[in-house]
Amino acid sequence: MSFVDAEGAVKSWINANTSLSGPGTPLPKGAQLHRLRSPYQGAYIWLRRVGGTKAPKLAEVTLDRARVSAMIFGVSLEAAAVAATAYANAIDAIRTKTTMGSATCEFVANITGPMDTTTNQDEPRYLVDADFYLR
Repeated sequence: MSFVDAEGAVKSWINANTSLSGPGTPLPKGAQLHRLRSPYQGAYIWLRRVGGTKAPKLAEVTLDRARVSAMIFGVSLEAAAVAATAYANAIDAIRTKTTMGSATCEFVANITGPMDTTTNQDEPRYLVDADFYLR
């Protein structure tokens, strides 16, 4: 088993999810692997892999347990909160094998957030972290 491009997998899944990203959704700017420069209209997610390990074997399959941090930026605190909540609910609903780009997500666990991490005079932002079990 080798590690999976977890950031790319989660990004692909978010950007393909028409209830999460695109015009008229909580994340009009979708998921990114780098921070966008202001001013941008609408919220977006900046994804970073912040850890993980090979998970114990599950029925002869070894999974990559990838801890992915999603920082959700919005033009207002309300927009960031709505987007963060929508993302957290969407990943919490993953209960079966789900295609994420070229990877397969078996399940998502250990979700933390949404948590407001806005600092003085910074863009409004929330943080949602989760373990994605990928192969």
